[in-house]
Amino acid sequence: MVLPSIEDGFGLVVLFAIAAGCPVIASVNAGASEFAVNNKCGFSVPIRDADAIVDKLELLAENKSLLDEFSNNAENCITNSTWSNYVDRLDDLIIEHKQNK
Repeated sequence: MVLPSIEDGFGLVVLFAIAAGCPVIASVNAGASEFAVNNKCGFSVPIRDADAIVDKLELLAENKSLLDEFSNNAENCITNSTWSNYVDRLDDLIIEHKQNK
């Protein structure tokens, strides 16, 4: 999935694609591009850079193992993104903050 947005707060479509196991190529101005990169299921490219998008599309087309890795990472990161895990991480942050006071 490609999201060449010039300006996008987060872009839920990126999460929808990741939930379907689809690697993402999104511009740096799409807030969700960071999510894709951090979870190793996509690329972030500069805005207005069609060549960068083509390069990433060709890379995924030519490198089946990378495509499979990104697809697997996409499915895994969404599977692990539950409300329960979110609450657990939030609890850990609160405990850590209290200990650092």
